[in-house]
Amino acid sequence: MSGRKGADAYFKSGNIKAYQGDYKGAVKDFGRALKVNPMHAKAYLGRSNVKYNLKNYRGAIEDCNTAIQLNPDLIDAYFNLGISYYELKKYKEAVSKLSTSIRRKPNDPEAYYIRGKAKMYLGDTLGACNDWQYAASMSYIRAAKIQKKYCTGFSKNSAMEEEAPAQVREIRDNR
Repeated sequence: MSGRKGADAYFKSGNIKAYQGDYKGAVKDFGRALKVNPMHAKAYLGRSNVKYNLKNYRGAIEDCNTAIQLNPDLIDAYFNLGISYYELKKYKEAVSKLSTSIRRKPNDPEAYYIRGKAKMYLGDTLGACNDWQYAASMSYIRAAKIQKKYCTGFSKNSAMEEEAPAQVREIRDNR
């Protein structure tokens, strides 16, 4: 296949394979789409999704960065960057990219939830609790549970700040 129609056909096939859980096949089809049209930003984004699912976080980051270079308005690319950095334990980068995602898509509770987890690892318990509270206000159950567990009765000056390292270990162990 050649031309834009060929790239779009491979892109669609990649999406179908990703949906079906055939991540390796999806990577191949997104790659084929990019061979036909190296400017296909959504193919880079799609491939970043499946690379993330394959635990190839560095590859996901690379594809997200390329997608953003081609189309800075691909909001999901910033989210994918954030979660990939989170998985690599690069929490400052995760917070930065998830913050960008939230600025562009402010009603995404999962972005707040994961950013809160990254903030907790960085020792920002108050920021983490604020993110989880906001995500919980959007009916995000996982955020409500973690907020209840770690933030009930929390204030900036509470003894809970001293307990943060133990909480970080518990969050890490219960991903």
